[in-house]
Amino acid sequence: MTKFRAAVAVLAFSAAGAVGLALDEYYTSEAIIPVPGDVPTLGFGSTKGVRMGDTTTPPKALRRFISEIKTDYEGPLKKCLTGQLSQSEYDTLVKESYNAGAGAICREIAPKFNAAKTEEDYAAACDSFIGWRETVKGKSCRVRANDCYGLVVRRKAASESCKKS
Repeated sequence: MTKFRAAVAVLAFSAAGAVGLALDEYYTSEAIIPVPGDVPTLGFGSTKGVRMGDTTTPPKALRRFISEIKTDYEGPLKKCLTGQLSQSEYDTLVKESYNAGAGAICREIAPKFNAAKTEEDYAAACDSFIGWRETVKGKSCRVRANDCYGLVVRRKAASESCKKS
């Protein structure tokens, strides 16, 4: 079955995508280091300008979360994605850019979606999340002792959610 796809310019990060991302990121009222060697994180995964000791409330964190998605992730993605995407593909790209950065998605993943012509091409582009950027500070997250195996789980889930109709 062929998915409905639309020009990226008319797509927007869905409410379901935002809720899923917020649940993936969890909420913290105080800045934390989520995995050893990572940067301070606050609210629903915000890192921009966050310092240890910073605090937030759920309403402030939600406003920041939505604002960052629109400006820091959707904005750059809309510039580098040139083809048509399904809602699940677009949501996955936004979610993973929130994790790894829009620049990384634009350089390393978007070209695969931009070149996709067939359902098989789109499925292969979705599968490119598996194994992508599964290291933290040079350590493989596939090694559970490195305390970042959640990234491996996240990338597999990204591939699966990307392919949903």
